[in-house]
Amino acid sequence: MKEIKLLALDMDGTSYHKMAGIILDNVEPIKKAIAKGVKLAFVTGRPAVSKLNELEKYGFDKDIEIIVGCNGGCIYDLKNHKVLESNCIDSITAKAVFNEALKNDACMWGYTDDLNKVVVTKNSINSKDYILEKGFFDGEVLFYEDVKDDFSFKFFKLLGFQGNEKLYKSLEENFNLNISTNDNLIGEINVKGINKAYALKWLSNFYDIPVDNMAAIGDGMNDYPMIQIAGVGVGIANSVQPIKDISDVYINKTNVEGAVKEFIETYILGEK
Repeated sequence: MKEIKLLALDMDGTSYHKMAGIILDNVEPIKKAIAKGVKLAFVTGRPAVSKLNELEKYGFDKDIEIIVGCNGGCIYDLKNHKVLESNCIDSITAKAVFNEALKNDACMWGYTDDLNKVVVTKNSINSKDYILEKGFFDGEVLFYEDVKDDFSFKFFKLLGFQGNEKLYKSLEENFNLNISTNDNLIGEINVKGINKAYALKWLSNFYDIPVDNMAAIGDGMNDYPMIQIAGVGVGIANSVQPIKDISDVYINKTNVEGAVKEFIETYILGEK
């Protein structure tokens, strides 16, 4: 096993409950790993600043320097409360994406680069996906149909709901975007080249730690790039099959059964 100097953790479905708070059994092992000198970064599709991240609640804002939000769209300094790097979808491209979504009866949600606003299509407000995503966000919600004529927003990430394979392939090919999806219904949309592998390379430069000395744990297709590039890519029982197929280490427990705890205790703390 390669020496692990940095651990990159996905949130939803990995170290956290899906669309909810952290799995409590993970808190103490994470703190022990940090105390041992291992750097830790949350690398997530979530917004970097969100009440559901619960970073202050467990002191992670003091123990952890960086959170990578929106799949690399926003790299955020937790200790100084500022964005270190923005990788945004420009307003012209974003407007075209919103229009394509509406043509395909899909919904679109966009996290703007000021951290305080989202832009959504009106057709999304009664959907379950909208209600769940709203749990991450306390700021101002703007409707695309109301702001499209004066549209100057840039976006860390766009999120499609109720989409389809044809729509996402069209957006990827025609607008030079990176799209990750588990089911072709929900699609996470970023600038081309911005994904969780980019995040690990950024962290490598920031900490002067080779990617080969990083471990990454994740469950969904947005995690695939970092699992693939990390020195130790880790799949868990609820990971999608493509992640299981490329993992260097497989933990046969789900996120809620303590997969992250098991990995840290076994491969970082040496307690098992």
